Amino acid sequence: MKQFLLQLSLRERILLIGGIAVLVISGLYAFTYLPIIEEQRGLKTAIEAQQQLKNYLQDIGTEVGALQTHTPEVTNIVDTAQSLIGIIDVGSEQAGIKPAVKRLIPEGQDKVTLWLERCDSDKLLAWLAVLDKEYAITVQQISISREAGAAGLVSGKVLLSKAS
Repeated sequence: MKQFLLQLSLRERILLIGGIAVLVISGLYAFTYLPIIEEQRGLKTAIEAQQQLKNYLQDIGTEVGALQTHTPEVTNIVDTAQSLIGIIDVGSEQAGIKPAVKRLIPEGQDKVTLWLERCDSDKLLAWLAVLDKEYAITVQQISISREAGAAGLVSGKVLLSKAS
């Protein structure tokens, strides 16, 4: 290799050494520096995405905390001497579904089955929620079906029981 270099003129040697230097520098640039820069950009983008996610989750956490502190406390369950049938009768009238209640059959001291026909489903669900929240009367079994040709109306059977 040394003989080969000595055979070349000074100008050819300078060009050869300069070419090799440019090749080495461009190789180092292409295979070392560029991948490092690309990885750095990718990491920077990932960090920014993580920071945005962190900020979003902190905002959500703040909202959840605010909602938890402003949630009204559960109302105390009404402890009355009223019978289960009496509570259901008065409550169904207040909820506006009394006309839909066709039969009310007691099943022991703490259970009642009621049959509904063409009952407004929204009012029924709201009434069942009130019974659960205020009187601790829960739905043990429910079988309802949509009324054909009548939007929002249901018919069926509901078994309610009072918690002991």
